Amino acid sequence: ITAMRCGLSNVATIQLDDSQSEWRYTGPSFSEGHHQTCHGRGRSDLITITKYVNTGVAHIVKTLIDTPDPAGGNMIDNTVFLQTTDQDGVSHTTGGCPNLMATNMAGFPKGRVGGGGSNRDLMMDIAEGLGVSGQIAASNADIEKNANIA
Repeated sequence: ITAMRCGLSNVATIQLDDSQSEWRYTGPSFSEGHHQTCHGRGRSDLITITKYVNTGVAHIVKTLIDTPDPAGGNMIDNTVFLQTTDQDGVSHTTGGCPNLMATNMAGFPKGRVGGGGSNRDLMMDIAEGLGVSGQIAASNADIEKNANIA
């Protein structure tokens, strides 16, 4: 957030680990890595894990809300924050996953809670909210067909 605020970067990415993550929690008492914990435990443990991870997400979003932006307003007024996953609970998928988007930018709906759509649709919604238009790949076949287009 500091790098974005002072103009060193317009993009920030945080990734806990790759899809086979062995990242271990320091809060909840799970001995397995993240990947095995998500696949090998019951729903109540998944809820505990999600709450734990989302404490960090809540901190970032609150900081964006509270931090003045040199361009005017606060950082959330000029930022799109996205938290996404490829897990709907216990399986990997591109649809039905819990995602969170926080922004106060024009072009995005306010106060809406939703879910259950595909990650591809979510990315298209963000592109449209940022004013990007034109042909957007609708499938993996479209991506492969257009791979050589600069």
